[in-house]
Amino acid sequence: MIIAAGSTSVSINVYFVDDDGGTAPGEPTTGLLFSDIETGGSASYQRQGAARVDFTLITRTVAEAYSAGGFILIDDTNMPGLYRLDIPDAALASGVDYVMIQLVAASGNNSIMRPIQIDIAGWLDTSDRVDVGSWLGGAIPAQGVTGVPEVDVTHHTAGLAPSPATTGVPDVNTVEFLDTAVVLSNGLPDINVEDWLGTIVTATTAGRPNVNISALDDSTNAAAVLSDMLKDGVVGTADSGTSTTIVDSARTEANDRWNGSMIVITSGASAGQARIITDFVASSDTITFAPAVTTNLNTETYVIIPQAGVDLQSWLGTESTMVAPSALTSSGEVDVNVTELGGVVQSLTDLKDFADDGYNPATNKVTGVLLVDTTTTNTDLVTAAVTAAAVWDLDATSHQTGGTFGQAIGDPGANAETMYDAVVTDAAGTNVSADVIVVKTTVDAIETDTGNIQSRIPTALVNSRMDSTIDATGFEAAAVDLIWDETMAGHSTSDTSGLVMNEWQNGGRLDLILDAVETNTQDIQSRIPSALVSGAMDSDVSGWNGTSVATPTVAGVPEVDITHIEGATTLSELTGVPSATPTLSEALMILYMSLRNSLSTTETLKSVTNDAGTVVMKATLSDDGTTFVKAEFINGP
Repeated sequence: MIIAAGSTSVSINVYFVDDDGGTAPGEPTTGLLFSDIETGGSASYQRQGAARVDFTLITRTVAEAYSAGGFILIDDTNMPGLYRLDIPDAALASGVDYVMIQLVAASGNNSIMRPIQIDIAGWLDTSDRVDVGSWLGGAIPAQGVTGVPEVDVTHHTAGLAPSPATTGVPDVNTVEFLDTAVVLSNGLPDINVEDWLGTIVTATTAGRPNVNISALDDSTNAAAVLSDMLKDGVVGTADSGTSTTIVDSARTEANDRWNGSMIVITSGASAGQARIITDFVASSDTITFAPAVTTNLNTETYVIIPQAGVDLQSWLGTESTMVAPSALTSSGEVDVNVTELGGVVQSLTDLKDFADDGYNPATNKVTGVLLVDTTTTNTDLVTAAVTAAAVWDLDATSHQTGGTFGQAIGDPGANAETMYDAVVTDAAGTNVSADVIVVKTTVDAIETDTGNIQSRIPTALVNSRMDSTIDATGFEAAAVDLIWDETMAGHSTSDTSGLVMNEWQNGGRLDLILDAVETNTQDIQSRIPSALVSGAMDSDVSGWNGTSVATPTVAGVPEVDITHIEGATTLSELTGVPSATPTLSEALMILYMSLRNSLSTTETLKSVTNDAGTVVMKATLSDDGTTFVKAEFINGP
């Protein structure tokens, strides 16, 4: 960029791109504010041979007049990354050949701006202009183009000028230039220019004069923009390379110097392909670019265009002559092959597998994925064997709810009239005879209440008996079978059902009680009337209240067909938990409902329902790993 020395109120455009930490490295940075640089960053200029000078940024609008340090984005949508900057006048003062301008954004913005060098040209001072009104005593005619005098050449080196073959273009036959004969190449004169507007012409490359162009098509701004874009560009030849890299030992610039610039291959099979430089490693002279060119590079020539931005034609696929790949599909969608998610390859693989399982090409959607539960066995369920063992070993002391199995087994502390009291507490048998008398009285009462029970048995029953088959299925059936088939050995914990049953076995306390009874009754056989069969109390009952007794299925065990209990032929469902002293029908019904109806057991609650499925009794459950406790049943739900 060239600006006349001493220029004032100069505004230029600067270009920001995302750095390696940004969301799109090398792409234009949008939305920057002056505060993003002023706070945590810096704005500086450095004149030739002088120290850096910091200057303050202020916000402006695009159309506002110049104000030193003014900074504003131009158009985020149509000109992303481009910002206006008002240069302080002191930076452009005469006395030096150039000044460097640098803006550094705060680190959190992840954005960089390439430094700009402004050449300060003293020869551009326009104060020395001469307005020519006449030439050699003759008036200058009006110009066809403002500022360009029209000259009608009639003579050249004292010779008459011939009529031009093309109107307005004089035919000049140059035979000599600066006392040197003119040599033609392809019809064009070879001219060795030694001086131009009073300045000696120099050539960095032989035969190519160094020309400093200050305007393009009368536009100094166009020349300045082109200079800003290209003056720091380079031309080079690769030493080696691949389809995405070039190694050139001539590249001695600083690390990342060319990041974001455009590289154009100018020779070989990939000639004309332009790519964006994504990285420059100074230590290895390696330029990395993307996307890849069509062939591996070796010794091709190339040019680097700084601040080139993005190859939009190749990206958008709008230029048919651009070399593949195009980044868009024919429908305008971005064609991207993603290989990672969050830097993890497996994450993307898992997502792809998920989508493939349910992808429907017809709708271009993932329609669903079948989730399979591979669990086949729940090892947390309690087995029937464990349940049976727990029932027989359970201490019945805390299970004395009226009408329950626990109450029937009993606890002397809660009820003295229990099986436990008779078998365990009264081990000496002092109450057994009294109990036998009570049983006799109760049987007589049952006979009186039922009358001739055989006559009331429906003939439809099997052999006039109340035989029935209870079908227990599932877990309940297995639990019942295991409970009744469980060996009693080992189940003798105090106050448990297992202890009571053990006492009824031969050699148990019941056996001792019976021995005591025999001793106390003093050879009861001798007191039996001789009329009895063989002097024993055995009898063969052939009738009951005048009705013949049916032949027993099991020898010696009379069959009784009960049609009434407590005067009723059917039992009503319970609506709640019976009292501690239930009636016979209540005691039977609670067992019946527990076996027949729905029984729900969770980790903390056991519930019994009526036939309609309504919970009528429930008990809380707990298990601390050592002791399983079922609380007393209470009314539901």
